[in-house]
Amino acid sequence: MSIVSIGSLCPLCAALYVVNIGLLLTGSHAVRRTGEGVVRALLLERAYWARNRGTALRLLVVFLGTLAASMVAYSGSTAASPICDAVAKAAGSSDRHLELVVYSDFQCPHCRVLDRSLRSVVREDGGALRFVPGYYPLDSECNPHVKRSRHAGACRQAMAAICAGAQGRYAEYSELLFEGAGSGPGELGALATSLRLDRARFDACLVSEDTARTLRKSIAEAGARAVRATATMFLNGTRHVGRLGDGDLRCLARASSWPSKPFAERPARKEP
Repeated sequence: MSIVSIGSLCPLCAALYVVNIGLLLTGSHAVRRTGEGVVRALLLERAYWARNRGTALRLLVVFLGTLAASMVAYSGSTAASPICDAVAKAAGSSDRHLELVVYSDFQCPHCRVLDRSLRSVVREDGGALRFVPGYYPLDSECNPHVKRSRHAGACRQAMAAICAGAQGRYAEYSELLFEGAGSGPGELGALATSLRLDRARFDACLVSEDTARTLRKSIAEAGARAVRATATMFLNGTRHVGRLGDGDLRCLARASSWPSKPFAERPARKEP
């Protein structure tokens, strides 16, 4: 599931899988050697710990304490973070430029969580961390890499976000889409009206071939970068799939405080 759905494998998780399989095989072998059945073995196990509750309690405290300490250390660690490494590398450069490209689907729950996290650290009024929205709808209507539509209507939502960005309102419009608005017929235009966009210009943009071309280009770029799941991001080319840890967010917040470019949509490049 990690490789197919997320496109990434957690080494620690894989190691734990191996340990758990080893424990299962060892335990099964031990039960067979006793000549007892599994149910009988479990009853004997319960009786043993009932007689040694003090030892069981001490082991539980040690286990929970180790788990809590590991979680704190992991969430605060930035040493092994590719995101923080990219920020540190940019900090040592002359222009301190960082480009964060995020390929999302507006109906993807993981993308919604990531979007909320990024809005808490990426400044709209400036900063060296330049956010670039990427579009990768999990909808076969526009995405040739998707065999079946997992999110019907996601292509139209992506085009609407592109059109809102053309009027300088991508951030506000995309936030509404991530929160579940714009899923019904006619709602995309209603959202544009609620944000006081030029409705005639928005409607024309929504059916424009230029907008469709922009979306196709984003999907093609994602495919060329081996994007297979949302959300997938690239920070100055450094790839990251899924949610960001607290340490990652702190590094991005620090980069966002450097003076440079605003939170805005990347200007569309013309195709040859």
